[in-house]
Amino acid sequence: MKKCLDCFLGYFPDENETCPDCGSSNLESHCEKDVPCHCAKTIHETIAFCDTCGHVMCPECGCHDVEGISRITGYLNAVEGFNNAKRQELKDRTHYDAVTGEMIK
Repeated sequence: MKKCLDCFLGYFPDENETCPDCGSSNLESHCEKDVPCHCAKTIHETIAFCDTCGHVMCPECGCHDVEGISRITGYLNAVEGFNNAKRQELKDRTHYDAVTGEMIK
């Protein structure tokens, strides 16, 4: 299964490898755990990773159409660009709620 990165439609592509909805060829492999987003929030304080494909996902609904950012290297960076060691370092860190200061488990 593939996913169109222009209209975010998941489907089985035709022989031309184009999206049947918008005609785009901007496709990526689709993870079976990726779901349409149902969250009312646009910003989450935590980052989650899909245990199947390793893609950054929404911690509440599991949608893969998110961009994770972190200040792990001293600068704000997209998590998708991290190598495996930096991703593991991010997973191993202790995370705190930005509002209350309480540790997130």
